Amino acid sequence: MKTIRIISAAAAAAMLIACAKENIITPSSQELSPLTFNAVAAGSASDDATKTVLAENGLDVLWTAYDAISVCGAASPFTSDLAEGSSAETSFSGEALAADVYYAVYPYSAVTSWDGSTAAIELPAVQAPASNTFADGLSICYASTSAEDMAFRFEHLLGYVKFTIDENSGAVSSVKISANGGESLAGAFTVAFSDGIPSVAVTEGSDEISMVADGAFPAGNYYFAMLPGTYAQGLTVTFSNAEGQTASKSMNTSLTLEAGKIQNIGTVARLDGISTDVNERVIWEGSHNCGSWSGNQDLAWGGFGWSSIDLSEGPATLVVDVTLDNTQTYWQFMLQTGTSWKDLAGFTQIDMVSGQSEVTVPLTQTMLDDLVTNNGLIITGSNYTFTKVTLITESVYVSENTVWEGTHALLDKEWQNAINLSGTENVFQDIADGATIHVEYETSPDTGYWQLQFNDSNGHMLTSIPEVEGLTAGSVHTSHLLNDVDIASVRTSGMILNGYGVIVKRIYWTE
Repeated sequence: MKTIRIISAAAAAAMLIACAKENIITPSSQELSPLTFNAVAAGSASDDATKTVLAENGLDVLWTAYDAISVCGAASPFTSDLAEGSSAETSFSGEALAADVYYAVYPYSAVTSWDGSTAAIELPAVQAPASNTFADGLSICYASTSAEDMAFRFEHLLGYVKFTIDENSGAVSSVKISANGGESLAGAFTVAFSDGIPSVAVTEGSDEISMVADGAFPAGNYYFAMLPGTYAQGLTVTFSNAEGQTASKSMNTSLTLEAGKIQNIGTVARLDGISTDVNERVIWEGSHNCGSWSGNQDLAWGGFGWSSIDLSEGPATLVVDVTLDNTQTYWQFMLQTGTSWKDLAGFTQIDMVSGQSEVTVPLTQTMLDDLVTNNGLIITGSNYTFTKVTLITESVYVSENTVWEGTHALLDKEWQNAINLSGTENVFQDIADGATIHVEYETSPDTGYWQLQFNDSNGHMLTSIPEVEGLTAGSVHTSHLLNDVDIASVRTSGMILNGYGVIVKRIYWTE
């Protein structure tokens, strides 16, 4: 059982009040007293987080009418006295045992039970989407107060992951986050308040959380609620659409998610037709003051393997976190190579602007060749300090739409054993304009030649592939771009694949 310690300003204040003997016992109707607590909503999580709704400026956290909290020593919820609208402050009324110290959790529905001063809480692994706010019950907060103060100031108990859907994202239907190291992201856990500092212990966790839309996500910002802690091997976020096309973003370095903080993973790229794996890797972290052109050589002379970056798999980008010296009026950023500190090929000095916090450098093959040949990277410039260098690599690949898979031997010399993909259940009905047809196969060692023929539903060869295709021994794949006539034909009535000397394994199309 992993225990996570969460210390906040409110919790630290709770330690100062006289709570050594809390007088918390099992409630009974004879012992309950009517009580009213003033309550201030949880402080805004950094970025755009919220407790129950977002204010118009995207920062303030607000109570809404009918909110309810669970108070230790109460047999029923304490309900908000707010009649309508929303407010950063309200009061909650109900009945509970008299005590020296009171503990509360928002929302009431998140708490399954109290055992003394320990709350049992459930954070669902499948979370409902809500555009630009949290779904009901996902922003779990806690508070404590003395009997003298009777004022709860709530603090966030969870951390948050934000993603954005815009008009270019396509029809995203589901999002999943996985802990690469198997840590718990959600599930059943307890929060013990006995020493004034909340202590979270997972009792039955899930290393995956998901959000599924009813159709497709409307444009907006969305938030996952997650257990705070350190995820040693990072997280992987996978976006999918209804056609099964996916894009994933892997953060493979250790990531610490703090309570009340947001990890923003950005805007979802378009999923139609391609899938993208994005890998963020911190390759240097520390603090180097460039001052007046002081260079850092940690990524030179074998400090990083620049030859490991393969642009044929997708683009690569360096992101350098910078802090500008505000006593100066100009700031310069430059990249050089280890050999003789020569300027990196293809890179031009960047003049940064006031308030800039990062520099983004798309890497080219010319740059990579220079880094490999001339012993790596030196980061230099003037009037700034850099603290982190992140390498972002993307692997982009075409989404494969499989229409048939199995083992079918085309070994009849009379060509009477074709794969017939025509008929009433047309597997090509969703084929895209401009699609390419692919066949994966094995060549038989028992025949002296190998052929494939692509026919329409009437047995006529497709106009895109007007001849029998001759294959070579040991080949495993062939593909053909289909013209508009053939696209319309196979979309309407399918196709027939015939040939000789070939064991077909899979047929699919790509955009």
